[in-house]
Amino acid sequence: MAQAEIRSMDEEARQVKAVSMRQQGSWTHWEGVRQRKVLKEVAASLDRARRKKRTISKGPKFVTFLKSGTRATGSVEAGGILATARDWEMRADIHQKIGFPAEVASTPLRPNVVLWSRSSKQVVLVELTVPWEDRMEEANERKQQKYQQLVEEYQYRGWKTW
Repeated sequence: MAQAEIRSMDEEARQVKAVSMRQQGSWTHWEGVRQRKVLKEVAASLDRARRKKRTISKGPKFVTFLKSGTRATGSVEAGGILATARDWEMRADIHQKIGFPAEVASTPLRPNVVLWSRSSKQVVLVELTVPWEDRMEEANERKQQKYQQLVEEYQYRGWKTW
């Protein structure tokens, strides 16, 4: 009688674990599909922005936020990093495993999106991460560590990194 109860408890625990693993696999698959869809939209938006004709500025201009009830004086268009060069190129790792631009660096790492400008020697790495809410800081630190050596190599070669 006791043996049957123990076996029953073991079987129940095994079934719970199997269901959990199956659900996790499904969740992981769904997250991958969702991440690719978001990445596709981000890449399309970045591609439109990099192709936009704009005047070149000496440094990036970012949006200045105002306090509630105040008005901006003059009109300032926030050009950001893309307004610092006209020759931006881009690669996005959406469907295929793309290689990293060889003229920038030789590496097996594959950020989701890479933008670079030869004339201004700037490179922008975009890495999309979909962590659990309670692990956002950990995921951010992990991604920064993953690309830190690559960023240092760029800087050593005279590239500005973002």
